[in-house]
Amino acid sequence: MTKAGDGSTRYTCRQGAVLEYLNWLKSFRTKMYPATHIWGGQPGRGPEIATLKHCNTKQLPKNIFVFDGQVVIITDRDKSKGLSGGTGGRKVARFLPERLSRMMVAYIAWLLPFEKVLHRLAGIRGPSDSLDPWIWKSAEKGI
Repeated sequence: MTKAGDGSTRYTCRQGAVLEYLNWLKSFRTKMYPATHIWGGQPGRGPEIATLKHCNTKQLPKNIFVFDGQVVIITDRDKSKGLSGGTGGRKVARFLPERLSRMMVAYIAWLLPFEKVLHRLAGIRGPSDSLDPWIWKSAEKGI
Protein backbone atom coordinates (compact mmCIF):
# COMPACT_ATOMS: atom_id res chain seq x y z
CA MET A 1 0.00 0.00 0.00
CA THR A 2 1.42 3.39 -0.98
CA LYS A 3 0.19 6.96 -0.79
CA ALA A 4 -0.12 8.78 -4.09
CA GLY A 5 0.64 12.47 -4.56
CA ASP A 6 -3.07 13.32 -4.52
CA GLY A 7 -3.52 11.70 -1.09
CA SER A 8 -5.22 8.56 -2.40
CA THR A 9 -4.08 5.11 -1.44
CA ARG A 10 -2.72 2.78 -4.09
CA TYR A 11 -2.23 -0.92 -3.64
CA THR A 12 0.68 -2.72 -5.19
CA CYS A 13 0.87 -6.45 -5.66
CA ARG A 14 3.76 -8.80 -6.06
CA GLN A 15 3.04 -10.06 -9.57
CA GLY A 16 4.85 -13.34 -9.01
CA ALA A 17 2.84 -14.17 -5.89
CA VAL A 18 -0.42 -13.19 -7.58
CA LEU A 19 0.34 -15.34 -10.62
CA GLU A 20 1.31 -18.25 -8.37
CA TYR A 21 -2.01 -17.97 -6.50
CA LEU A 22 -4.01 -17.68 -9.74
CA ASN A 23 -2.27 -20.82 -11.04
CA TRP A 24 -3.15 -22.61 -7.80
CA LEU A 25 -6.77 -21.50 -8.17
CA LYS A 26 -6.83 -22.76 -11.76
CA SER A 27 -5.50 -26.13 -10.55
CA PHE A 28 -8.11 -26.20 -7.77
CA ARG A 29 -10.85 -25.41 -10.30
CA THR A 30 -9.73 -28.22 -12.62
CA LYS A 31 -10.01 -30.66 -9.69
CA MET A 32 -13.27 -29.28 -8.33
CA TYR A 33 -15.03 -29.50 -11.71
CA PRO A 34 -14.83 -33.31 -12.12
CA ALA A 35 -15.40 -33.88 -8.39
CA THR A 36 -18.66 -31.94 -8.65
CA HIS A 37 -19.62 -33.86 -11.77
CA ILE A 38 -18.88 -37.31 -10.34
CA TRP A 39 -19.84 -36.97 -6.67
CA GLY A 40 -23.05 -35.01 -7.28
CA GLY A 41 -25.08 -38.14 -7.95
CA GLN A 42 -25.70 -39.60 -11.40
CA PRO A 43 -23.37 -37.62 -13.69
CA GLY A 44 -25.22 -35.51 -16.21
CA ARG A 45 -24.27 -34.47 -19.69
CA GLY A 46 -21.27 -32.15 -20.10
CA PRO A 47 -23.26 -28.96 -20.72
CA GLU A 48 -25.22 -29.46 -17.50
CA ILE A 49 -22.19 -29.19 -15.25
CA ALA A 50 -20.27 -26.70 -17.42
CA THR A 51 -22.97 -24.04 -17.21
CA LEU A 52 -23.51 -23.84 -13.45
CA LYS A 53 -24.40 -20.36 -12.21
CA HIS A 54 -24.20 -19.11 -8.62
CA CYS A 55 -26.26 -15.96 -9.27
CA ASN A 56 -29.18 -15.07 -11.50
CA THR A 57 -28.81 -13.55 -14.96
CA LYS A 58 -31.42 -11.67 -16.96
CA GLN A 59 -32.09 -14.77 -19.04
CA LEU A 60 -31.61 -17.67 -16.62
CA PRO A 61 -31.88 -18.28 -12.88
CA LYS A 62 -29.01 -19.61 -10.79
CA ASN A 63 -28.85 -23.34 -10.32
CA ILE A 64 -26.78 -23.78 -7.15
CA PHE A 65 -28.53 -23.61 -3.79
CA VAL A 66 -27.95 -24.58 -0.17
CA PHE A 67 -30.75 -26.79 1.14
CA ASP A 68 -30.71 -28.08 4.70
CA GLY A 69 -26.95 -27.49 4.97
CA GLN A 70 -26.11 -29.28 1.73
CA VAL A 71 -25.32 -27.82 -1.69
CA VAL A 72 -27.83 -28.84 -4.32
CA ILE A 73 -27.34 -28.33 -8.04
CA ILE A 74 -30.49 -28.07 -10.13
CA THR A 75 -29.91 -28.79 -13.81
CA ASP A 76 -32.21 -28.94 -16.79
CA ARG A 77 -31.94 -32.16 -18.74
CA ASP A 78 -34.09 -31.20 -21.73
CA LYS A 79 -31.83 -31.66 -24.76
CA SER A 80 -34.22 -29.77 -27.04
CA LYS A 81 -34.26 -26.64 -24.86
CA GLY A 82 -31.78 -24.94 -27.16
CA LEU A 83 -33.97 -25.61 -30.17
CA SER A 84 -37.23 -24.52 -28.59
CA GLY A 85 -35.73 -21.52 -26.78
CA GLY A 86 -37.64 -22.33 -23.61
CA THR A 87 -36.40 -22.76 -20.08
CA GLY A 88 -38.76 -25.64 -19.31
CA GLY A 89 -37.84 -29.26 -19.23
CA ARG A 90 -37.15 -31.81 -16.56
CA LYS A 91 -35.18 -30.54 -13.61
CA VAL A 92 -32.65 -32.80 -11.93
CA ALA A 93 -31.47 -32.16 -8.36
CA ARG A 94 -27.98 -33.32 -7.48
CA PHE A 95 -26.82 -33.07 -3.87
CA LEU A 96 -23.11 -32.73 -3.17
CA PRO A 97 -21.57 -34.65 -0.25
CA GLU A 98 -20.87 -32.65 2.91
CA ARG A 99 -17.16 -32.01 2.32
CA LEU A 100 -17.66 -31.10 -1.31
CA SER A 101 -20.56 -28.84 -0.29
CA ARG A 102 -18.27 -26.97 2.10
CA MET A 103 -15.63 -26.61 -0.60
CA MET A 104 -18.22 -25.31 -3.08
CA VAL A 105 -19.52 -22.71 -0.61
CA ALA A 106 -15.96 -21.54 0.16
CA TYR A 107 -15.14 -21.43 -3.55
CA ILE A 108 -18.18 -19.27 -4.34
CA ALA A 109 -18.08 -17.06 -1.23
CA TRP A 110 -14.34 -16.46 -0.89
CA LEU A 111 -12.21 -17.69 -3.77
CA LEU A 112 -14.17 -16.29 -6.74
CA PRO A 113 -14.45 -12.75 -5.28
CA PHE A 114 -10.80 -12.80 -4.18
CA GLU A 115 -9.74 -13.86 -7.67
CA LYS A 116 -11.60 -10.88 -9.13
CA VAL A 117 -9.95 -8.48 -6.67
CA LEU A 118 -6.49 -9.85 -7.47
CA HIS A 119 -7.03 -9.47 -11.22
CA ARG A 120 -8.00 -5.83 -10.76
CA LEU A 121 -5.30 -4.89 -8.25
CA ALA A 122 -2.50 -6.62 -10.14
CA GLY A 123 -3.67 -5.42 -13.55
CA ILE A 124 -3.78 -8.98 -14.86
CA ARG A 125 -6.38 -9.78 -17.50
CA GLY A 126 -9.16 -11.85 -15.99
CA PRO A 127 -12.49 -13.26 -17.07
CA SER A 128 -14.97 -10.79 -18.53
CA ASP A 129 -17.49 -9.31 -16.10
CA SER A 130 -20.21 -10.89 -18.22
CA LEU A 131 -18.95 -14.28 -17.00
CA ASP A 132 -19.37 -13.44 -13.29
CA PRO A 133 -22.47 -15.65 -12.76
CA TRP A 134 -20.72 -18.79 -14.03
CA ILE A 135 -18.72 -20.94 -11.64
CA TRP A 136 -16.17 -22.47 -14.00
CA LYS A 137 -15.23 -19.26 -15.82
CA SER A 138 -11.72 -18.77 -17.11
CA ALA A 139 -9.83 -15.86 -18.61
CA GLU A 140 -8.59 -18.14 -21.39
CA LYS A 141 -11.72 -19.66 -22.88
CA GLY A 142 -14.72 -17.88 -21.41
CA ILE A 143 -16.47 -20.56 -19.46
